[in-house]
Amino acid sequence: MLDAYVEVAKTRVAGPVPMCDDPGAKKVAARAKSEIEHMKLIMYSNFDHMLDAASKGEAVPMVDRARYRYDASMVADQCLELSSLMLKAGGSGGIRLGSEMLDRHLDIFASQAHIANISEPFAVNLGGILFGQEPSDPSL
Repeated sequence: MLDAYVEVAKTRVAGPVPMCDDPGAKKVAARAKSEIEHMKLIMYSNFDHMLDAASKGEAVPMVDRARYRYDASMVADQCLELSSLMLKAGGSGGIRLGSEMLDRHLDIFASQAHIANISEPFAVNLGGILFGQEPSDPSL
């Protein structure tokens, strides 16, 4: 989605200002890039911790497992939020059927329908564990 947004910004003109010169459009691109990289760092860090524990034959603590699961589910939520910002900033061309931006946005939106990406139950589970309750997610 970010790549599609950047491509639109190279040629779109809204009024007298090219999109690539619009400070608001630049801030949306910067935020998207930064948050994408942040999500990747979190996911890679979580994977590294799990692999390290597995290589040592150690169990991953339940609170960490619940957090990793919640972190993973939040990626779809964060991507949809960023995609929505870019779609809005991309203007009317971005929302036309067949536009790459709309196609990517719909892909991200559809990903939220997968049970692994519905973050609320994972948040409730993690919060409960933090409050000293038993896990509510049997898959952990």
